[in-house]
This record gives sequence, structure tokens and C-alpha cells, in this order.
Amino acid sequence: MSRFLQKLFWLHSSGDTPAYRLGVAIAMLALVSAGLCLYLQVYMLASLLTIKDGGDTERNWLAAQQYCSDQGQRLATISELTALMLSGKLPARNSDYWSSTQLGSYAFGINMKWSILSFDQQRDRDHFICVLK
Repeated sequence: MSRFLQKLFWLHSSGDTPAYRLGVAIAMLALVSAGLCLYLQVYMLASLLTIKDGGDTERNWLAAQQYCSDQGQRLATISELTALMLSGKLPARNSDYWSSTQLGSYAFGINMKWSILSFDQQRDRDHFICVLK
């Protein structure tokens, strides 16, 4: 084992055995692999989407859905919005974007100011992105 790996996995405890260090190494490799897979999925999803920005117009959730439907498209899902945000393809406004994901009279979206999920009443007015059906 190289000096670097010995230092990396040396825990200075009574339970510190080669088998334990190997387990830690495998766990770290699994985490890195999972992160890489998520990264690739996000960028693949974002690259496959054909989007139409709703422009500077803010609409309530129902009006945004209707607008997209009139264009032969649909509101982006929360997963699609997240992928677009993480890949830098979502227009960077200091606003929320509606998603098609709803719960009762509320709908999920993305808050671009804080880069977090939002959960707003459907009567609120937010930006939106339409994607091809």
C-alpha cells in the first residue's frame, strides 16, 4: 500500500486493521462512484431537454401550465428543473420557476436566488420553463 493510502486510512485506533481500512476505501470508492453517476445523469438529462423559456413573464401555476400546453409542450418536472439549474442551462433570474410537480394547492419549483427547491401556492406568480412532451 502506498504511503498516501496508508496516511489516508490510518485511524490510530484499536479497531484499525487492514480489513477495516479496505472497507473504508471501498465505501469511499462507492460514494465517489455514486456522485459521478448522479453528475452524469444530471448533465445527460439537461442535454436531452428541448426547452422554451417563458421569458420575463411570470404566471400563476395554472396559467403557466396552460401556456406550455398551448405551445404543444409541458411544464418541466422538478427533476428536469434541477438538472437544468445544476448544468447552468436555466436562465439565472432572481426568481422561482414552476415545475409540473404539485401537491394540493401548492406546487414545487426551483428558487434561483438560493438554488433550493421552493414550494409555493399555485396562485403565486413565478417564471416557468416549457419542455417538449
